Amino acid sequence: MAHHKKMKKKMPKTVRKVNLLVTNTSSEKLPATEVYIFYSLRWQVEILFKIWKSIFRIHISKRMELEQFQCHLYGQRLRLCLVASVTYQMRRLL
Repeated sequence: MAHHKKMKKKMPKTVRKVNLLVTNTSSEKLPATEVYIFYSLRWQVEILFKIWKSIFRIHISKRMELEQFQCHLYGQRLRLCLVASVTYQMRRLL
C-alpha cells in the first residue's frame, strides 16, 4: 500500500485523473459515458460478492433439511440486503 501511495505522488495530477475503460463494443452501440456507468456498477457488484463470500461465507454450507436451508437462505439474504443498504447510506454520509 505504501508503494502505491509513493507512485501516486510521483504521477502528474493529469495522469491521476485518467481512467482506461476497455470494451469490445463500438462507441455507436455504447457511448463512453455509458461505459463508465457500467464499469462503476460492475465494481459495486464485485464488492458485494466479495463481502458475501468473505464475511457471510456463502460459499460454505453444511448438510441440512430443505426447510432449514430455505430459512437459512432467506435469513442470509435479508441480512445481506440490510448490510448493503446500511453500507450504501454510510458511504453517502461520508
